[in-house]
Amino acid sequence: MAGETVKVSSPGIVQISVFKEWDGNISGAVNTSTYLKSLGIPAVFHPVGYFLSETREEVRRQNMDALLYLAGHSTQPMIVHDETTPWGTPLDGQYEEAYKEAIRKITKHCPVSIENASNTLDVKRFWQRYASSITLDIGHVQAAGIDSETFVSELDSNLCNMVEFIHVHRANGPHYNGVTDHWGLTPNCKELKALKKFLRRNSNVKIILEIINKDDVRESLALIEEAVREVNYAHNTGN
Repeated sequence: MAGETVKVSSPGIVQISVFKEWDGNISGAVNTSTYLKSLGIPAVFHPVGYFLSETREEVRRQNMDALLYLAGHSTQPMIVHDETTPWGTPLDGQYEEAYKEAIRKITKHCPVSIENASNTLDVKRFWQRYASSITLDIGHVQAAGIDSETFVSELDSNLCNMVEFIHVHRANGPHYNGVTDHWGLTPNCKELKALKKFLRRNSNVKIILEIINKDDVRESLALIEEAVREVNYAHNTGN
């Protein structure tokens, strides 16, 4: 098995997601991060809806002001999404340049890790073109109609080794808000099996549970920890 023994604690790291469409509280996110740091808990910022490929001048200025403020207070890589043009095609022209420029500006303050979210079907190409660090969202893989176990097993070794964070949740049909993933984990779900398969290839990652229903958090975390123990046992015994 590649990599070192997996290390997981509760919590080992906390993700602070900031949603622009929910009037994201940037200063509140930073305050939360500072508080967690005082407890010895690292936090990673995950801005959502602050499009890096935005080309409208005023909207882009607002987006970048928020992103750079977060970046300036980051102690971990910032997790951002892959993006497409407004009509859903791969980034090119001014949209590609805007995305690349945003990455360059953010990385002056903190590293950037790119998550598969907008177009998982094309994300391998996207990662190869733009990423220096990867956030693999296993739930998004499954929700995109891709077998997540096969995806992690067949992921190119170079990309596999670039994965720094893993988002784990379950695709299980629509929630009240129409989102079809971010459900709690179950013992035999594909996403948990995919996590185990990935950890056997690269264990040097930080695992982040991303689910909507808070009542499922405890059980889902227990399943993740059990999966980690299973992988560690196999590694330590040579099985």
